[in-house]
Amino acid sequence: MKRLLCIFTMISFFSISVAFYSPSAEAQDADLTGLIKDLQKSGIADADLKDLSKPMKHMLDKGADKGDIQGIVTDLSKNGLSGKNLTGSFDSVNGLFDAGDNLKDARKNIRKTIRDAAPKGLRGNELAGEIRKSAEHRRKNLRDAMEERRKNRQKKVEHMKDQVHDNRDNILNK
Repeated sequence: MKRLLCIFTMISFFSISVAFYSPSAEAQDADLTGLIKDLQKSGIADADLKDLSKPMKHMLDKGADKGDIQGIVTDLSKNGLSGKNLTGSFDSVNGLFDAGDNLKDARKNIRKTIRDAAPKGLRGNELAGEIRKSAEHRRKNLRDAMEERRKNRQKKVEHMKDQVHDNRDNILNK
């Protein structure tokens, strides 16, 4: 009985601590509002920001850094993307983030794509298409790497199981 009471008390304290330390919805909304204001100051159109607000909120909710998001939107906008091209390109970055990529690496990938597209004279739809292709390629590489890590973990588990069985057999045969 004492053990159950102790476990219940520990779970209660843990639940209370999580409730007090989790970011509130108001704080997350304040981050989004601040981000939108900063992007407005840098010249991003209000219509674009309205379209970007949902994916930006999603990224903030998942722990993305406000500065990284701002940098990505600014990079895309400074290179002539607006409207659907801007939101589509940002959605590609959001997809990378959802696939497990960190935003710093995703931003480097986008910048490289933009640099590579500049000599070709790609703007607008063509540039957005290149960004989408690059993001899809990176997402595929991330999936492949995750699958490879999963297979390696599985091999290690199988190897450990074999060792346990061998050790058990050795002990039983003595």
